[in-house]
This record gives sequence, structure tokens and C-alpha cells, in this order.
Amino acid sequence: DLFLFGCMTSLRYSDLISVREHHIINGNIVKQSEKTDIEQIIPLTKLSKEILERYDYNLQLYTTQSYNRLLKRMGKESGIFESEVVLVEQRGNQKLEIRKRKWECLESHTARRTFITRAITKGIPLNVIMGITGHTRIETLTRYMDKYTPTNGYRELLEE
Repeated sequence: DLFLFGCMTSLRYSDLISVREHHIINGNIVKQSEKTDIEQIIPLTKLSKEILERYDYNLQLYTTQSYNRLLKRMGKESGIFESEVVLVEQRGNQKLEIRKRKWECLESHTARRTFITRAITKGIPLNVIMGITGHTRIETLTRYMDKYTPTNGYRELLEE
């Protein structure tokens, strides 16, 4: 439920676990980001509202570390995250390729990346995505996308 809620709202884990009923205004989550202190207005779907109600508007169930361990375990046990991914890290002037199973990459922030990727592929304008995610600079959002998803020309398109 927490992971799905994160995928539907783009909230960082620190913000996700701090949502309470008083943050729900006209079908939206309206709250200041814990990290950036920027007000986010996030539309709730029927399912995201049901999740909040199921937990009585208190999603603070795990520490970040235990939540991330649980996501990895569930991802491994599900069997659907067995394929290998290649991550490229820049260390100094070297690019290192690191191979991992997809389940090893699951973490609370994966939900936020999933939201951004899905929003872009659905054609939601970047300024709307930025309003939901709390990003203030387009460059930050495009770096975010480039790090974890195929760019498919996003950066090039935005720099034209």
C-alpha cells in the first residue's frame, strides 16, 4: 500500500509518512515538503484516498531502512524483478557499470521515480509534474529522469 501510494503521489518517504487528514483539501494533498519546504498540491485518486482511509490517515508504519528492506524482500520473493539492470555511475573521470537484479534496486524513492516516469509517458506537462513533485528547476527534474530512466530524448527536447 505504501509503495502504491508513493507511485500515485510522488511523495518522498519522509512526506508520505507525515500525511494526515488535515492535509486533504478538496481532494488534494496540500502540504509543505519536509525536504524543501515547498508547498505541494497532489491530486488524490480513488485508490490513494482508500489507502489513506485504510490506515486512518497515518502511513507511518516503518522506518525508511526497514521499509527499504521490506521492498527488496517483497521484490525478490515476487519473482517479477529478477531481470538484470546495468547502472552507470560516474566516479571521477571513469564510468562504472554495475549489474544488479531489479529487486536489489527497489527502495522508497523508486515510487517517486515511477510517478515521474509514468507522468511523462502519459504526456502530463512538465510544469504540472514539477508542481506535484515540488521540483523548482526543470534541470533538476531532467537529471532525475536521466539517472534512472532511458532519456528517450527528454533532455535534448527540453534543451532545444
